[in-house]
Amino acid sequence: AGALAVSTRVRAQSSNSVGRFVTVNGNRIWIEERGQGIPILMTAGGQNRVETLRPLAEKLAAKYRVITWDRANMGRSDLVLKGSRDVDIWTDQQAGIMDQLKARPAYLVGASSGSRVAYTMALRYPDYARGVFTYLTTGGGTIGESLAKQYYFDYADLAEKSGMEAVAKTPFWAERISLNPDKKQKRLSM
Repeated sequence: AGALAVSTRVRAQSSNSVGRFVTVNGNRIWIEERGQGIPILMTAGGQNRVETLRPLAEKLAAKYRVITWDRANMGRSDLVLKGSRDVDIWTDQQAGIMDQLKARPAYLVGASSGSRVAYTMALRYPDYARGVFTYLTTGGGTIGESLAKQYYFDYADLAEKSGMEAVAKTPFWAERISLNPDKKQKRLSM
């Protein structure tokens, strides 16, 4: 797990949370915290941002300390492309967040690809998991192939055909670049 550095504090759109960047393993990760008590660490599904978790996080914050975050390459967090699996990057980042925020063990909660992060986290870092709750869990076979195409191969095909500037202009990447402009130069330099 890497060191944590708080670089920016921003009032999140909900009334009772503060979002901020933390640095784990040299990469900025956007987190939001609410409530107090036993920690729950929630990971959004698909290619969704932390905003999709806010309604549930706000309800849980009445009894728990709830931490939500944008995984690398999602939302405001930095672009990180290394290693063989995104889920390894994400679980290493989650472990770094939990270490530095002193939020372990925690209930690990995730939907869809966030569920893969939750159960992989429990397997790779068993001392960090108080329990695991997953929903809308996906993966394997045909769905895995479909998701890989949507998440990676379509962008690779576009890059080969039209260059990285075209990838940066797609709705998905344009939105993420607007949230974290540092992603643009990293994306274009690939």
